[in-house]
Amino acid sequence: MLPSRLCQAIGSVLKLLDEEEIFLSLLPQDILCHGSSLLFSNIKRLQTLRVWTVHNLDLSEFKIKAHLFICLLSHQGPLSITFQMDSLQELAEFVYDAHDEDLTQVFLEKTDGDLSPCSLSWDVLYYLIRGAKKKVTLDLPEGRFNLTNIPSLLTVLDTVRFKRISARYVRAALKEIYRQKAGHLIAKLLRASADLINLSMRELDSTDCKSLCFALHYSDGVKLNLLNSIIPNNETENIVRLLHRVSDLRIDKKLLLNFLRVSKAMEKQGYSMSSLFTALNYKLDFSGHSSVSSGRFGQENADPLSLSVMDCTAISSVIETTVCHTELFLHDCQADDSALECLFPILHKVHLRLSKGLLCQFLTLILNSPMAMSLKWASSLSKALGKHLDLSDTPLNYRTCESLQLVLDYTEELTDLNLSHCQITDGCLDLLALHLNKIMNLDLTGNDITDKGVQRLCSALEGNSFTKTICLCDNQITETGLLMEEARFVTLHAGTMRHAKQPNNFVTKDVGSQSRIQETCLTSKQVSVQHRRPFHVQGNWTRVRNKRSRMCRVQFGSLGYASPLRNTL
Repeated sequence: MLPSRLCQAIGSVLKLLDEEEIFLSLLPQDILCHGSSLLFSNIKRLQTLRVWTVHNLDLSEFKIKAHLFICLLSHQGPLSITFQMDSLQELAEFVYDAHDEDLTQVFLEKTDGDLSPCSLSWDVLYYLIRGAKKKVTLDLPEGRFNLTNIPSLLTVLDTVRFKRISARYVRAALKEIYRQKAGHLIAKLLRASADLINLSMRELDSTDCKSLCFALHYSDGVKLNLLNSIIPNNETENIVRLLHRVSDLRIDKKLLLNFLRVSKAMEKQGYSMSSLFTALNYKLDFSGHSSVSSGRFGQENADPLSLSVMDCTAISSVIETTVCHTELFLHDCQADDSALECLFPILHKVHLRLSKGLLCQFLTLILNSPMAMSLKWASSLSKALGKHLDLSDTPLNYRTCESLQLVLDYTEELTDLNLSHCQITDGCLDLLALHLNKIMNLDLTGNDITDKGVQRLCSALEGNSFTKTICLCDNQITETGLLMEEARFVTLHAGTMRHAKQPNNFVTKDVGSQSRIQETCLTSKQVSVQHRRPFHVQGNWTRVRNKRSRMCRVQFGSLGYASPLRNTL
């Protein structure tokens, strides 16, 4: 790109040297119209201009009358022009009014056949498509033209490529193809729409479903979008039988559940559920974000989904048929205990994404089952949770932590555990500390952990090089010397820094350092604090470590802040 400032500078030089004989060679890959204006606007006399070859001309920022483009359209070179939207619209209508075949071909050639920015009437659009010798790109959102024009559109599918086509038009096109029993048109329609059949947000009737089945029969590897669509119950089975023709199926959680129920019932007839599973790309998404949250159908699917025993049995059955790992999304779902129990046998084969409430429900089920079953279920759940486990802002009692301990005992991939604001006590921490060697990052912010809990954490960390950080912000900790001895303890939130006054009444056993400490306290009124809030020290000895000093023991006053000594120690 030749920048405008350089064009302006060269133009100024050309103005000063207007009387001289100048040889100027410019071969930029790109140049703006504004830059060209700055380059040549000051030249009054030009003897010879050798013009470089222009392949792409971007006029998208300039609104110019259509008839002024005729000279550009007649350019013989391989020139591609990008027009401003209104100018392109006006030029297309100008070409239509002219009804000149050569002009039409030149117009489509210079615009690369891209009419997607235009909102042309059907007459203009059909004229340009019908006479095209190359692919024409169209954007057909809802309401662009009347459905009565669909039969005419089907006759020119060979020269059309859809940038977008409304589900309303797809539905009408499939109906017309089915009415004509013209299977060869299915392949043309799919080529024009990038192998996508989009029927989202539609309430399909029996004829629509028969048209879809007809299209799937003549398809292979097609993408099918049925998000937030409604299908009659008596037609669901016919569609499910043809899912082996589908490479990518997009459906909302309610329709997915309906497909699973039907597939489960069809198993007795010898139907393999693997076709449904393959079409879903090994992903079963029952969460709210799997639905388009707009319109009447999207609003209905935004409600929480209640899973019954039959539903969970169907989910379990379809997962059992595959050897691949499955993504199972259960956000915004509800289920009773008997339904969730049906999922335990397949948890070792899934990557589970679920709400914190459901996770606690799973943990409770593990705790209340017989010992042999508890161990088996804990092992399955540990394999499903992956590397990150977040139970933040979820109250956990001692019994729930016992169940979590069982899961941690079997986990092999977990690296991050978030237990912030979970009302964790020292007793709960005793259960979890046994498995610190499996957790890289542990967040215990905002719990009820005391000094005793920190001491047990320190003991558990001995010989443990895997754990990197343990966040202990906002707990009931008063003895900050314990925190300072372990570098992996985090006691400040990121970006937070507190300062506190250094108390003057202290006693140190390191006599050599005492004078320097006194001098530091006199010259520095504030020191950095490693804990977030003030606390009380009842005259006990506190061990303080500084990176640049020897170990010393300092007794603080009865009221004050615990702080590390500065680097002057």
